[in-house]
Amino acid sequence: MDRETDRPRTVPTAPGGLPLVGHLPALVRGRVSFLQELRGRGEIVRIRLGRHPTYVVNSPELLHRMFTVRADSFGKGRFFENMRPYMGNGVATSEGDFHHRQRRLMAPAFHRVRLESYVALMRREAERMTSRWRPDHPIRLDHQLHHLTTVVVARALFSTSLTDRTATRIVLATDAFVRGVAWRVLAPDALERLPTPANRRFLAERALLQEIIRDLVADRMRTPGDDGDLMAALLSAREEGTDRGMTAEQLHDEVLTLLLAGSETAAGTMSWLFHELGRHPTVERRLRAELDEVLAGRPVTAADLPRLVYTRRVVEETLRRHHVNWILTRRTLHGVRLGRYWLPADAEVLYSITAQHRDPTLFPDPLRFDPDRWETAPPKHAFTPFATGPHKCLGAHFVMTEMVVVVATVVAAWRLRPTPDPVRPVATMVLRPNALPMVPERIASS
Repeated sequence: MDRETDRPRTVPTAPGGLPLVGHLPALVRGRVSFLQELRGRGEIVRIRLGRHPTYVVNSPELLHRMFTVRADSFGKGRFFENMRPYMGNGVATSEGDFHHRQRRLMAPAFHRVRLESYVALMRREAERMTSRWRPDHPIRLDHQLHHLTTVVVARALFSTSLTDRTATRIVLATDAFVRGVAWRVLAPDALERLPTPANRRFLAERALLQEIIRDLVADRMRTPGDDGDLMAALLSAREEGTDRGMTAEQLHDEVLTLLLAGSETAAGTMSWLFHELGRHPTVERRLRAELDEVLAGRPVTAADLPRLVYTRRVVEETLRRHHVNWILTRRTLHGVRLGRYWLPADAEVLYSITAQHRDPTLFPDPLRFDPDRWETAPPKHAFTPFATGPHKCLGAHFVMTEMVVVVATVVAAWRLRPTPDPVRPVATMVLRPNALPMVPERIASS
């Protein structure tokens, strides 16, 4: 068995690289399927994206080491660096000591006890969404879920100081901004500087979203507002030993980060979840039976969440089968040993949680949607929907709570039938459905 004291091995190179462009065409063409194919070529495999060597980490154990005991040897990498000019230096894109400081300042805002108070907000927004549905009239559920998740994060941040008009402006600007950022993260740098109509629209939407956030942050810095919202926690956060809080610029970047990350992940995951329920009526019936038993016709509360065991399994299986973060990066800060391999300094490292969650050696029959697989624990380090270690998603519990509450609220009262339109994955910044038209059907009260 290899030990880290043994002589390091050379990382194998994947076949099929082309002159000049390397494996970039294969990645662009295949996206997740290309990354899944690489998993059979070793714990770490070397590819070239253009002229740049890139190391793809496939082993769950090595990823865990990269996230935890070797975390200080890795920076965020190209994916996050490309987002920084657009998203600012928030906790998702910042690095080093500044990242650790921001994370410590923000952590109390996401304490589990505090987040339980947002269950009513999550349920209320889900009820507002479904109140606009008309039985047997098709809806674009993916659009409506993005609206819902954006408003939930915005109202959790700004509580009663956020008007309906401002919430709608945030939703529209955020949606356009996310689509524009996705293209810029993946496209060659030179293309974003061209004076095209699409680039001009993106810059205008970015300016509008930044203006809205700056106005909201400035208003809350002048007036205390609601002590129970996330913004109050961020404003009151102080660095131990210096009593320094966040500047207006830091607050702006963190609010923008929370709006984008909090809406996109939850909306994409729930879109896939309702798609799977439409394809698996047996799962839907079992889910509704649990809701009938636990809730008995009343609205879901924080106290109900521990009893919604099957509901949570449906969410977890969706996070496994359809994890939206299909490609993420790190970069070595110096030469580093990872398992039995040596990675040179300034090496780009790529990994795919989506591909890992679909690995048949970790999850038998991985493309089958089966919530019952969660009756037993998965292999160690195999299921990492929110990463782990010092870069674990701060909003993991918020997002999980939101998805369980929204699913419980919708499924208890509505059945969503799929339409004949094909639903296929689109891999941009996240892996989302191309569209999710569904037909709502009200459940008769028992």
